[in-house]
Amino acid sequence: MFAWWGRTVYRYRNIVIGLMVALCIGGGIFGMDLGKHVTQSGFYDEGSQSVKASLIADAAYGRDTSGHIVAIYTAPDGKTVDDPEFSKKILDNLDQAQQDHPDEILRSIGYFRNPEL
Repeated sequence: MFAWWGRTVYRYRNIVIGLMVALCIGGGIFGMDLGKHVTQSGFYDEGSQSVKASLIADAAYGRDTSGHIVAIYTAPDGKTVDDPEFSKKILDNLDQAQQDHPDEILRSIGYFRNPEL
């Protein structure tokens, strides 16, 4: 079977190369239009139920504009994460990052903002 494939591809190598070039060019031409239909989350079909539900949710709750950055803070030896001094340092750090990058950081959420949750 593999020998047959090898012989066939070798015998028709110019045709095979031509077909591959044509497929690449065709795929490139087809792919140039995909940017209008594909989002970061995948294919965007305006008539689908999931898109309609997403639009309703966006209208009701606002658009999710948040990317997520996970920051891991470790309490110093002898302290815990609920120590007020340690919590203040972290909140100051988060506030400073938000002030330094207002166009990139909309808000910060998490344990230190709402420790009772």
